[in-house]
Amino acid sequence: MIISFRHKFIFIAIPKTATHAFRVALRPHLAKSDWEQSVLFDKNYFPVKPLAEIGHGHLRWREVQPFLLPEMRATFFKFCTVRNPFERFVSYCRFINHDNHKMETAALGTMKQIISDGNNHGKVLFRPQFEFVSDAEGKLAVDYVCRYEHLQTDFDVVCEKLKLPPGKLAKINATDSEKYQKFYDDELRAMVRDFYQKDFKMFGYQ
Repeated sequence: MIISFRHKFIFIAIPKTATHAFRVALRPHLAKSDWEQSVLFDKNYFPVKPLAEIGHGHLRWREVQPFLLPEMRATFFKFCTVRNPFERFVSYCRFINHDNHKMETAALGTMKQIISDGNNHGKVLFRPQFEFVSDAEGKLAVDYVCRYEHLQTDFDVVCEKLKLPPGKLAKINATDSEKYQKFYDDELRAMVRDFYQKDFKMFGYQ
């Protein structure tokens, strides 16, 4: 997550949705007093102990909201990136199996085992996207949703809104989930749709 007091925005970083590309593009515009929490490539923590102790940069809105002034919650431009849940799940499975060949030799069985294993459900990279950007009532808490399918165009919109010079997004920490449909059969498709049903509904994916 990034909170910029200079430019009055809050970027909520949902895992596996190209958040690091956004971070790299936004960092040159941040003031020293701005906050960022990110631990994958650089170790940055919010100067708020309970948030820093969470230990990763994919903070949820509901975790951070109590530490923000009412005027910040009301006036700062809040945005995020989201991704088709089917594609995001493939990306997650490839990411956690990057050091073996399971996704090349037994992808379907591997993916079914991952989504069936309840031990995975609480992991930050696995969590549904809506959890990161919904308020206490379950409603969308951000002002703008950038979509992975047209990320550069949406980033340009963010830059225009914040009066920042446009910049080209880099491809960072990417896993190849091209043609993700080939990884699915009807059973796995139903399993993913069931687990991420609120993502499909909130973000309008089919």
